[in-house]
Amino acid sequence: MEALQRGPNPVVVTTGQYSLPATRENLIGEPPEDHWTHQQVPLEGADTEIIVRKRWLQKSDDGSSRVKSLVASLSDLSLDAYSSVTSADPNPIESYPFREYDLSLLRTVMQELITQGRSTDREYIQGRALLVLVRSLFTKFGWASKEEGSLVTWDVLFDLLVEETTYLPLWVQEMIDNTLVPTFDGDEDAWEVRLAKGIYLLNQTPTVPSTPENLGRLMVDDVTTSVDDVVERTESGLETLVDKQKVLTETNDEGDEVYTLVSEEQESILSRAQDKAAKISPHQLSAWLETRLRENDDFFRSDGSRHEVDVGDERLVPLRYDYSILEPVDRAPSPEYDALRVRMLADNPDTVSEQVETWQDVNDCRDGGEHVLITIDVPETMLERIRNVIGMGQVLDEETESHEELEREHRADKRRLESSVTEILEDASVYTVHEHRGSRSSVLEEVVADQVDTVFGSSRKTLSRPLVEVDDASAMAQFFRGSGEWPLSDADAAMLGVDTTSAELADTGWCREFIDRYESQKSVDVETLLQQTQTANGDYRGMPQESIAALLITLATSNESVALKQDTEYVTDPAAIGRQVRTKGGLRSIQVRFGVEVIDPKTVKELVTTVLGEEPTGDGPDEWLSELGQWVDENSVTVKRTLKRANREFNVRLDSFEETLEPALGGAELSTSDLGSEDDLETVLEEAEAFADAWELFGVEEDGTTLWERFSDGLDTMTSLDPSAPITESMRATAESATVPSVATVESRLQDAEDHRVDTVAEQYRRVTGETTTASDPAAVCEDLSAWLRANKDDVHGILEATTDEFGDIVFDSLETLFETAWDGEDVSEGDVVDSAVVQQAETYDQVRELFDDAGGASLWSQLQDTGRELREGHPESPTTDAVETALASSRPPTKRRVRQLIERAKDPKPPDADDDVWAELQTVAEELHQELPNATVTDDVTAIVDEDERPSEERVNELLSESKTVLERSRAFKERLDGLDEGSIVLVEK
Repeated sequence: MEALQRGPNPVVVTTGQYSLPATRENLIGEPPEDHWTHQQVPLEGADTEIIVRKRWLQKSDDGSSRVKSLVASLSDLSLDAYSSVTSADPNPIESYPFREYDLSLLRTVMQELITQGRSTDREYIQGRALLVLVRSLFTKFGWASKEEGSLVTWDVLFDLLVEETTYLPLWVQEMIDNTLVPTFDGDEDAWEVRLAKGIYLLNQTPTVPSTPENLGRLMVDDVTTSVDDVVERTESGLETLVDKQKVLTETNDEGDEVYTLVSEEQESILSRAQDKAAKISPHQLSAWLETRLRENDDFFRSDGSRHEVDVGDERLVPLRYDYSILEPVDRAPSPEYDALRVRMLADNPDTVSEQVETWQDVNDCRDGGEHVLITIDVPETMLERIRNVIGMGQVLDEETESHEELEREHRADKRRLESSVTEILEDASVYTVHEHRGSRSSVLEEVVADQVDTVFGSSRKTLSRPLVEVDDASAMAQFFRGSGEWPLSDADAAMLGVDTTSAELADTGWCREFIDRYESQKSVDVETLLQQTQTANGDYRGMPQESIAALLITLATSNESVALKQDTEYVTDPAAIGRQVRTKGGLRSIQVRFGVEVIDPKTVKELVTTVLGEEPTGDGPDEWLSELGQWVDENSVTVKRTLKRANREFNVRLDSFEETLEPALGGAELSTSDLGSEDDLETVLEEAEAFADAWELFGVEEDGTTLWERFSDGLDTMTSLDPSAPITESMRATAESATVPSVATVESRLQDAEDHRVDTVAEQYRRVTGETTTASDPAAVCEDLSAWLRANKDDVHGILEATTDEFGDIVFDSLETLFETAWDGEDVSEGDVVDSAVVQQAETYDQVRELFDDAGGASLWSQLQDTGRELREGHPESPTTDAVETALASSRPPTKRRVRQLIERAKDPKPPDADDDVWAELQTVAEELHQELPNATVTDDVTAIVDEDERPSEERVNELLSESKTVLERSRAFKERLDGLDEGSIVLVEK
């Protein structure tokens, strides 16, 4: 009592759990402000660690010396952490038998268990909590008699927390006691049980990842123990827990593979997944495994259908697949002759060998039987893993809520399982009906090549590279006409029978053999050829569709009298030939015809129609060409001028077209002999289309001028008025084109330019007058504007003067010059009206005109000034008053909409205490945004928030304020840089 009244003598330093001022007040009365009891200092959680070390872990001098020697022999137990895990004053000797970071991490664990991961500024774990645990370690867990060198492991810390606190969730204790311990034969001290306890506590420390290395260091129980041995044992134990689905593993954002004890909810899902797995049917297992086999190896294709597959050096091998997945091989396969037959057998290793013998006995010397068997040994453990993956997938699909950890674990299990499937595929064995050939990875390509030769022999022909039907047909046609190279390889030329030197079919080879066999029949259906690729004795058995297509392209584009016919029409265009033979349906619809010479009349008619602009009236190519020749003769001067202008304006030469018309230009008749080859005719047709467009531009006059002359004048006008307008750029691109533009394009550009000019001048009229004009051309709009300015001179003067008085930053020099022209009695010109400076100032004039318009009574600006005076008198401290004053004092005019908002808001001004500093600052910034960036998105967002009846959250206010300041700063900096540039400078603005 005397110490509480007069102070301790001598001075002492001590710690306690109760407030000294509060204790004195309860016993004696409230102490004065300068009383010594007020000198108490609250201890932080980190300080309590030091108290624990100093009080409960205190050691004698001799003990400290022995501990120092023990600690010196200790391996490095440092943890791989994302931030420091030790206290501000670590001391490994004082901390023993704990590691130097154990108490700090233990306090973190307890704090996390109490808060359940929620963010809080309060430290729940103070000195007493740690003191109780440390005391219990020695009084209840027998550590007072432990051998020197022993270290406290984290499963012991788990048991301490269970004994002395209620922090650990009940489900964790029950899961360990009722599920985990029985899993390991009831052994509570099983290594995996101890690891589970440690991993749960480690999961509560966000800064320390739950890796095997970190957990292993926390499970070292003696200074002499090998850390590497414990880490290795920890890794093994964790894998066991993962296999038993008691622990989940994942890779975190930092790239560390970490482990997590499954939660109560996860335990339930895992249990249901095991029940699902037990009910997986053999059919489901078979289907899953077959799908994975096909996904992991592109050699395997769908069951039952024919596929053409590249295998090693063999191209387009015809293959048919059959699968015996977890079921016996077929003892009576139906015969097939169009493909090499492959069976996949996947089953238990004990069953596979018996099934191989059965398959070989069934297919030996069997007509149309199977040729290759690939076997895979599927151990029972893999089947169990497949069941577990399927079961977990079904349970997760049924869940209405997301379980990210289990979903990640499921994906990882599925990837590992698929990797295992890849491994057993690598170990697959390959058999023929006579022998075991070896492993799939080393002999499959060789076996397929051998079987192709054995089954199909010389009847199978293939190209050395893939056929590109349309491109190769076009190139082959050019080759046979002497204007191109052979598109395929020399080996393909030899196989097909093509002499690449003379560009003709050779006397030997497949093409000549084909002609010799079928020419006497005059024709043969391609369907007949395709059937011979499928029958047992077919001439082309095993041959891919591509090879038939290559044969037909070669025949049809060669100089032989062979053609392809579909229905009643011949297919003569090389590209059309390529398209026709590209699909099986296209092949089946055509015939090969012999002794045929074909000129495509459709192309001739299209050529004449293109030039004349209408279909010819005669019958047949000769009459059509006669009509064309007569027209050319009658218009020879204009035709020649059009050809020259196309070359001069667009650098487009139409030499082939001009050469074709040469006889008609000289007064002679045109005939089919003037058209040249089929390829030449296609070139002439392309150039004729360009000529038709050029004729409309240069050869047809309207009111004494051609369309191109009108376009050139329009481009000159737009370049002078608005050189940067998009339509000007489009017109310039059309004029500089490397091809002859269409009439539609030129006329569209002219109309767009006219519309642009009218719209631009009409918009200027509206900005100045506030009215719309009915005039439909720029000159008429300018006349109307001049007349209006003269009739409203005084009003316009008033607006200009008011603007200068109210807004110091506004300059109307260019606009006033325009007005003076009209006031001097002259009409303003289109060029003056759309001048860029005039347009910019007219936009501002439009804004102030709306503010000063008093035609319907007091102007908006007058109303705002009256509102400001009323607010200053009646509500001088209101934020609303500040907003109005800011608008009135601005050097730039606010928008009409903003003024109306301020007048409306002034009807119910906000009280002075309605806003804190941040809110008030946001309102001020809103006014600045209205002045400087009225059309910005952030201005709309801030205005909407400020105008709402309810205030948003503090976080939202700060967010908008920060965004607004950033936008304003950038805008002002940009304007400042522009103001500092010399007049005429070019500015590039990057988005």
